[in-house]
Amino acid sequence: MAKISCKGFDWWFYRGGQGPMLVFLHGFPFDRMLFHSSCLPLTDAYSVLIPDLPGFGESSFFSEDAPTQFTIGAYADGLACLFSDLHIEKAVLCGLSMGGYIAMQFFRRYPQLLSGLIFCDTRSTPDSREAVKKRLDLADTVYQTDTAMLAESMIPKLLSTNSQRYRENEKFLFDMIARQGPSGIAAAARGMALRDDSTPYLPEISVPTLVVGGEDDQISPPEAMTELASRIPGSELVLIKNAGHLPPLENPIAFENEVRCFADRIY
Repeated sequence: MAKISCKGFDWWFYRGGQGPMLVFLHGFPFDRMLFHSSCLPLTDAYSVLIPDLPGFGESSFFSEDAPTQFTIGAYADGLACLFSDLHIEKAVLCGLSMGGYIAMQFFRRYPQLLSGLIFCDTRSTPDSREAVKKRLDLADTVYQTDTAMLAESMIPKLLSTNSQRYRENEKFLFDMIARQGPSGIAAAARGMALRDDSTPYLPEISVPTLVVGGEDDQISPPEAMTELASRIPGSELVLIKNAGHLPPLENPIAFENEVRCFADRIY
């Protein structure tokens, strides 16, 4: 683990391996450990960077003047700063769920830094009015509730019951969500609620792109991932069996294989 202060925040991250760079962005409300079992094996052929996004994991907000809102664009700008400080010229960027929102915004702002894109169980469309209200309500109430309660409410929608690792993943995911700080959760929830529509920009993506979805995902179901892939010229679509919203956790070997094959074709 290492730390860099960038854009006013301490970014903690894992970096390992040698070779072309692969960067992985976790979703909400997780941290870098979501990719631990699926992406560390890639260090045999690639450099791998997995940061804790600001407000999550060891990059949590600790000061009283923590931001009340952290926009998707702010995450993208912070990531570009991290690239610069770590002397990363180009990378394949993989974003899962909220990480996918950031990856889309990163493409819009910093396309010159990308060798390829991987969108995993994410959407290009903004939230509905109902979803916006739920995110803003969550942001307002998370300080009054235990984050463990958030974990209990989210997990049934996140994991596939077809996975043989369901109970193990359930415990792992519960502990991960429960250790996140309310400031980071609230700031990210508000930022996601106010994100704009990235759909019009998808046809402009010119780098190789892989779209990955879990076959049993309730949040970004296969039809949504198929629609996303259809809007990106030349993109590939892969649906991973026995996985819901979190293929890197639920079926890490299949996820690693798909990422490795994609990266091998690029590099």
